[in-house]
Amino acid sequence: MNVRPPKIVAELVRWCIPSADREHVLGDLHERLQSAGDRPGWQYALDALSTVPLVVWSRMRRVASQPGFRAQAMMVVVAFFTAAFRRGGADPSSFFIEQHGLRNIALPVIAALLSLLIGDTYGDPVPEPAHHLRRTAAAIATAWLAILAVDRSIPSWALPQPIVPRALVLGFLLVSWARFFFAFRGLESALDRAMPQTASGIRERALQLEEAIRRRTRLGYAITIFVAVACVWMLRLAQHPLQRAGMALIVFASLYLARQISRYRSGPAPVDTSYEGWLSFYRDELARQRDFHRGKAFWIRLAMSIPGPLLFSLGAVATHPTGARRATITAVVFLALAATSVPVNFRAARRYERRLREAAAADQHESR
Repeated sequence: MNVRPPKIVAELVRWCIPSADREHVLGDLHERLQSAGDRPGWQYALDALSTVPLVVWSRMRRVASQPGFRAQAMMVVVAFFTAAFRRGGADPSSFFIEQHGLRNIALPVIAALLSLLIGDTYGDPVPEPAHHLRRTAAAIATAWLAILAVDRSIPSWALPQPIVPRALVLGFLLVSWARFFFAFRGLESALDRAMPQTASGIRERALQLEEAIRRRTRLGYAITIFVAVACVWMLRLAQHPLQRAGMALIVFASLYLARQISRYRSGPAPVDTSYEGWLSFYRDELARQRDFHRGKAFWIRLAMSIPGPLLFSLGAVATHPTGARRATITAVVFLALAATSVPVNFRAARRYERRLREAAAADQHESR
């Protein structure tokens, strides 16, 4: 006889289990239920109470230990510290020391990180691009709610109002970028296994690459459009012509990046479904993505992204000369990030080149 738990209890337990572990945990609980005694409902609830918290904790530890989550945590901290630093005037350290800035920043940062951790624990391990942005928006909204709660309950712990919008907007941009970068790398990891030698194997490998490119394309569109819209909205707040010129260049660079993402998106699936047809499709996709990360496409993309922020920083100095130090540090940090993108993209190009050589070797082996 197939014993079933009470429907409400079963749905509650199902809701509490992370999606990545849900099916096999529910299966184990169901097997235990079949050997329960006279009160199977109570036994099912006790088994769930002893199992589900451990499963959730284990999943949280795995999520928190991933490089992508650590990068997101760093981006949240950087966003709030940068906003607080720019608010600090000639002596930013006074905010952190005299006004207990570290304490005031801690709560919204922790709230945002908890939201990201819970979202990644219970969400799809390989989410769609829209889900990435939704989780980022939820984390930023959680930080904002935490700021409002502190402002109403403990005013002495509240953040100064000029810091809040800057920190939230910058946090959304930086966390979105981190999720975009590591999501694409995670999808690519499946491509590092040995080259398959069958038609079904190379088809699966090609479709994995196509899926990685498709998700990168969608998320890239979303981020570039958001940056462009945010900069257009901020144009009306710019007080100096250099600031407006910088914002305009950032918008132009974002739209150009969207054009490049569209140009290097995945091509149509092959008509020839044999091993040779899928291998040719796979090699074409690898070559296209290699060219996206190196050569003319990369250098134009990098060159177009630099002038806008630098002009905006110059405009900020011209508008507020006392903030020259902050603008200089901001410009240096941006140039350091731009310089970091060079080895990151070249490393990606070398990975695609290595896969191309593996595919070429497989093609030669097949032709023999």
